[in-house]
Amino acid sequence: MKKNCLLKVIGIVALIIMILSWIIPASYYSGSTVIDLGTMPVGIFDILSYPFLSFQYFIQTVIFLFTVGALYGVLEKTGKYRNILEKIVKRLKGKEQIFIVILTLVITALSSILGLNLMLFVFIPALVAIILLMGYDKISAFLITIVPMFVGIIGSTYSIYINGYINQVVGITDFGNDMLSKIALLVISYVVYIMFTLAYTKKVKKAKIEEETDNIAFIGEKKQVKKASWPIITVFAIIFVLLILAPTPWTDVFNVEFFTNLHESIQNWAIGEYTIGANLLGYIEAFGSWTYLEISMIVFTAALIIGFTYKQKLSEIIDNMLYGLGKMIKPALLVTFSMVIIIMTAYHPFYITITDYIINLSDNFNIFLTSLITIIGSVMNGEMIYLAQSSIPLIAGTFPATEAINSLAIITQSLYGLTMFFAPTSTMLVLGLSYLDVPYGEWLKKSWKLLLELFIVIVAIIIISVLV
Repeated sequence: MKKNCLLKVIGIVALIIMILSWIIPASYYSGSTVIDLGTMPVGIFDILSYPFLSFQYFIQTVIFLFTVGALYGVLEKTGKYRNILEKIVKRLKGKEQIFIVILTLVITALSSILGLNLMLFVFIPALVAIILLMGYDKISAFLITIVPMFVGIIGSTYSIYINGYINQVVGITDFGNDMLSKIALLVISYVVYIMFTLAYTKKVKKAKIEEETDNIAFIGEKKQVKKASWPIITVFAIIFVLLILAPTPWTDVFNVEFFTNLHESIQNWAIGEYTIGANLLGYIEAFGSWTYLEISMIVFTAALIIGFTYKQKLSEIIDNMLYGLGKMIKPALLVTFSMVIIIMTAYHPFYITITDYIINLSDNFNIFLTSLITIIGSVMNGEMIYLAQSSIPLIAGTFPATEAINSLAIITQSLYGLTMFFAPTSTMLVLGLSYLDVPYGEWLKKSWKLLLELFIVIVAIIIISVLV
């Protein structure tokens, strides 16, 4: 398939939704009633305006991706970045599979427990470069760096972006609710995934890597330079720590108020009646509330620090940032286009009508019908917050029994995670495939067995959790 097939797939799905909006009446759920709004067709002006709305609504995501590109643009020109990568590869020689297991475990855990997915893209270009320099292909790089996030979503435990949204809608207050099923999903899904990944990477490892690395951004120039490595390593270590601490909702999920109290103490620090802390720092959110905006500021600052540390002039730093930013334009645009589908679904809500029809095919809570609704909704909504706010309230209102609510929560997170493996509205799928220049069709061809195996695991665990 041609390399631009990902854009075609996004366009085809958008076209299908546009056609269905002319056929299926829109509706919304209020209280215990589905209100019919009549048909709300997607018009020509809508088609033209939605990409701009997508850019407007998801501007923080785009800015974040651009700052990541800027950081790596500066890194490439330090003359030391490629040296560090090659040293890592050399030390891992003969230990590649151990590295794969450890790295995927870390990414899966960060996704499951802390909900870190897109923010981890700060490290993905460097990790991709290491994997390709080891002699693996692009599909291997995608399997090792991006797919563990999907596994983490399937077995999500404390993620505010998955469990938090679901719990809020269905009325569950305890993040530890039905934890045994979540852990079973996480562990078994990871085992299935890592066995597939190790088998694949062992089979495709190549002796020649030039073809794989030539078309990938941010590999770095291959030359020996006598410069220190510690500034780059230190900056990445600090970013990693901040990614763990800053976006994690410590108070809401883990009942840890340390960072909130520390933030208040710093902001209120005063000499006499003059508040030093707040005036010196300006307004900044406490750890636990940082978004893509604050992380983008950190990444941008890191790029400046690295540039000046390696004696790049300000004009050179700006040129290098623009070079790196340019490499991220295509992935960022594809992500923006994929979000158009989410906007179409929200502005023309016929999905509620579909949900109402399917759920009423049975008088009792039916896990298979609910699973079908979840998969369709995950493709159309893309982000969990929109899925949680659309179909879940209707299903939970129709079948409010505690057992049905628990099953609904498990079905939603696991099948949403599985759908992210192939949905053209999956931000990480679109970003990963476009960055690695992997055709969508090739990914499906190589991964369908893994998807089938994970689907069987998910269905089995859902059935067991319902019976038990």
